[in-house]
Amino acid sequence: MVTAMDLTKLGKYAEAVRKFTERVSQLHEVRVIKVHPCDDYVDLWVVVESGERPKVTRRIVDIFLETWAQFSDLLLDLMVTDSDYPTSGIEVYRRGMNNADNP
Repeated sequence: MVTAMDLTKLGKYAEAVRKFTERVSQLHEVRVIKVHPCDDYVDLWVVVESGERPKVTRRIVDIFLETWAQFSDLLLDLMVTDSDYPTSGIEVYRRGMNNADNP
């Protein structure tokens, strides 16, 4: 698990990722949130329960857009999936784990 302190590795993206994670992790369909920093943007991967993607994607996108509006100078990319996700990147949330140290 990644602690809030570890998010400092994301530089200027750390606060946006923390705020997004805080809100999206409250959705019971969300299993994992991963961040993959790229050269000039950050990929946000949200993994949801199998079969729940059509139902929950709109809520996740709305939260993403609200977060992006607060951090409009950042380039963010979002992927919502119920199966495939990258093994690289930083895992900032996993349901069922002790996320007390997470953003």
